[in-house]
Amino acid sequence: MEDFAAQGARPPLEECLERVSQCDLLLVLVAHRYGWVPEHRLNPDGKSIVWLECEQAIAAGKEVIAFLVDDSCDWPPEKWEMHRLESEMIQGRSTPDLYEDVNRSMDGLRKLREWLNARGVRSTFDSPAALKDAVRHALGQWRQRISELASSKAKPELKTAPQKADPTAYLNWLYDETSKIDIRGLQVGNERAHSFPIEDLYIGLTMADAEREKAGEGIDELRGDRSIPLEKALSNRTLAVIGEPGSGKSTFLRRIAALLSRGQLDGDEAASRRLGLAGNPLPVFIRLSELADFVQSNRGERTFPTRANAAVWLPRFLAQTNEEENWGLDVGFFRNRLESGGCLLLLDGLDEAPNQEARKTLSSLIEGIARAYRGCSIAATSRPDGFPGLGDFKLVHIQPLNEEAVGTFLKRWSQAIHADRPRQAERHFQDLKSCWQGLGGIRKMARTPVMLTALAVLHWNERRLPEQRAELYESILKWLAHSRERRLGRPSADRILELLQELALAMHDHSEGRQTQLSFRQAAECLAPFWEEGSVARVERLLEEEVVDSGILTRRGNLLRFRHLTFQEYLAARALAGRTERDQARLLWGRERRVYSAEWRETALLLSGVLFQQGRPKLESLLESALEDLGQDPSLVLRAQSLGLLGAMERDLSPGGYRFPEDKIRPLRVSVSGIFEKGPSRSVPAAVRIDAAEALGWEDPRLKSRDSERWVSILEATFLMGAQKDDPEGPNYDEQADDDESPVHEVRLSAYRIARYPVTVAEYRGFVESRGYDEKTHWKEGGGWKQFDQPGNWSEQLKHPNRPVTGVSWYEAMAFAAWSGCRLPTEAEWEFAARGPQARRYPWGNEAADTERLNCTGNIGCATPVGIYPQGETPEGISDLAGNVWEWCTDGYEKDYYKRSSTENPLNNNRKKSRVLRGGSWFTDAINCRAAYRYYFHPECRGGSIGLRLVEL
Repeated sequence: MEDFAAQGARPPLEECLERVSQCDLLLVLVAHRYGWVPEHRLNPDGKSIVWLECEQAIAAGKEVIAFLVDDSCDWPPEKWEMHRLESEMIQGRSTPDLYEDVNRSMDGLRKLREWLNARGVRSTFDSPAALKDAVRHALGQWRQRISELASSKAKPELKTAPQKADPTAYLNWLYDETSKIDIRGLQVGNERAHSFPIEDLYIGLTMADAEREKAGEGIDELRGDRSIPLEKALSNRTLAVIGEPGSGKSTFLRRIAALLSRGQLDGDEAASRRLGLAGNPLPVFIRLSELADFVQSNRGERTFPTRANAAVWLPRFLAQTNEEENWGLDVGFFRNRLESGGCLLLLDGLDEAPNQEARKTLSSLIEGIARAYRGCSIAATSRPDGFPGLGDFKLVHIQPLNEEAVGTFLKRWSQAIHADRPRQAERHFQDLKSCWQGLGGIRKMARTPVMLTALAVLHWNERRLPEQRAELYESILKWLAHSRERRLGRPSADRILELLQELALAMHDHSEGRQTQLSFRQAAECLAPFWEEGSVARVERLLEEEVVDSGILTRRGNLLRFRHLTFQEYLAARALAGRTERDQARLLWGRERRVYSAEWRETALLLSGVLFQQGRPKLESLLESALEDLGQDPSLVLRAQSLGLLGAMERDLSPGGYRFPEDKIRPLRVSVSGIFEKGPSRSVPAAVRIDAAEALGWEDPRLKSRDSERWVSILEATFLMGAQKDDPEGPNYDEQADDDESPVHEVRLSAYRIARYPVTVAEYRGFVESRGYDEKTHWKEGGGWKQFDQPGNWSEQLKHPNRPVTGVSWYEAMAFAAWSGCRLPTEAEWEFAARGPQARRYPWGNEAADTERLNCTGNIGCATPVGIYPQGETPEGISDLAGNVWEWCTDGYEKDYYKRSSTENPLNNNRKKSRVLRGGSWFTDAINCRAAYRYYFHPECRGGSIGLRLVEL
């Protein structure tokens, strides 16, 4: 068609689209040229004629089949889009306009290919012969389809409208799969209570919300600092739910699936409204490890997509599951539902792919699905350590259960155990609550649904609760193994655990990266060397038996997996603990240092707990291995990784009071100071810097720094305060400026000294312990005396001394400043410190915000130790002025204050108004972290994102 000429006076675009409308079938061949792009007035998106013809055919109800050249095909160089530019460059005739045009065409070609891939009806070819075969095959199938359609229309009995696909079997299957919580190994009376209805035990999860709202004269409290129900996040079309192991991610998705499937079966939209969902979407629950396996198994097959991230994999996967589960749906049911919208995709376990590369591929597939099926909503879950990122998905972090939620669970548990026996239920609840309150450090670890459930079952079975995480897992797995049916010739429970720990380690140590599931044959082959009879078939039968009633293993088709990933991780740690010290070092550190990967981190932490039970010398041997691995001249990133891991182990062992010998670990602590320095820190990823800084804790040398190192001097100066978006040529122009940042106005400030960091937990502890809350004189200027007696969540904050203190109201901030002999900065002082005489957009300059410069957008999920983003410092060396925590200023807030504020050392003393907050926080968007951005709260408001910074008197 390249030589096509329009007939008569009709324009070419009109002629092309008319011909497409008249055709029966459109075949599209796409190689390495984008083709003609009709003029912009008629085609504002810059789509090529091929793309427009495809859209015209689809709108007219025609079928479109695409054939895309494979990258491996030997294509003539002159037939590539880039050839136009290369040819002109050789002849010295290239121009900037031509360069831009070629770039636009190449980008358009990429997008066209993605669009065609997402539609699913396409094939690839790598030679003319392959193209010929593919076209012949597609035409043959198409002709058969229309022949069958014509034949069916000729039958009198089929003149009525065809029956609509009935999803009842699918919805019943989904409800059965998701509506119960399995509790294995629980003996109640003479019966084994293996499961409970999910609604009987489910405890609502909460999140840290990254949204903020500001309307009129009032304020909306920082909802990220409140207990916001996780269900509210479902209002986002694309959602990523991040949670620690056992935090309830899977149960959250399963409950949604159960509610929606039951509602659709009953013809009731109440469940959908209860969840705040638009319409009544069809729930689709998918374990992402199974989808990843499906893609991996079928890649390279002729009839499947060549790209692992093609959206069409999803309907293909659902079609195969339909065949396996006998739902009775035709192959087009899910594709039609996805394309028409109205599905809620519940994608569980992004972190369970075997390695980082596989997780990135899976993440890319999810992003492709979101682009292709824009009418559908998606909620995906992941652990934070294995989360590869998900484009524009809204990130929310599951928060630990608070005391109220724990109490609710314990009561519901007691009522479920003693159904129809209210007196026994109440006695059991009181006993269980008493045991819970008597726990030591494990109470913090048990603030997840999985751990809390395990504790409740252990209490029921053994009337005791362990105090260390590895001991807890050991107890759980032992009673699960011992709860199996006893049969003649069956291996003992202890022997089974020995075998399963070898299977777990083999899955972790797999040549293709950590595996979360294997076929029964593969698993049996792993275990055969450890089985006396040495028979793969016998071991396979043994595994089949264990799946039936132990509760440790589960199956999906022919695939075997541990019921919880944490079971696999603990058993792998148990197997490691039984190896020689040399083997441990080889498996953990070795050439690849897998111990620092997301896949191995949890196992390494649990290993420290197992070794702690075996005796301190075992733990110190592990420490020696970690230090020996560093070698003679380790890089900063390696030192930081090592310290971060060892620090996490110490925190895990804290319920038992263990700490690594100070003389051995202190040199490593001293050696990582470069993570706080702008130059050296560039080589260390933010996540590694955070881990290392957390490991420093109370030993952070900056907490003991000299007074001169705590302050940065700001000289007397005049600067332009505020920002405006109306005049690109005017001062302090910022296209994202809010109305309350205008007008830009001149302000003169006297010299002052401002703190290098926000006030830390360690600094604030002095105020609390010196009874600063009781001394009225500190509260005289700000007010609010006796409203509070310590910061919010104080006992938890004390575990993170080098983080900024949070949960403090403006009153508390003013009182602490007075106790310190300092004050809070004025709004003008704060802004000048952030933007400097250069009128910077951000504290570091005008470059865009990114995850190496600040903690924002909820990507970390909490405040981080101060000063670990040195790339985000001001040129003067002030840290954390953007992100991490909001900082109180002295001033009251008024939207129009800039129109009448003083030009010299301005301060708004109107105390009837809200107080100013500056700098953004760990959950706000980067736009809220700009130097000119203004926010405000009532002075009594406090939360996990609000802190303070001091200025010297």
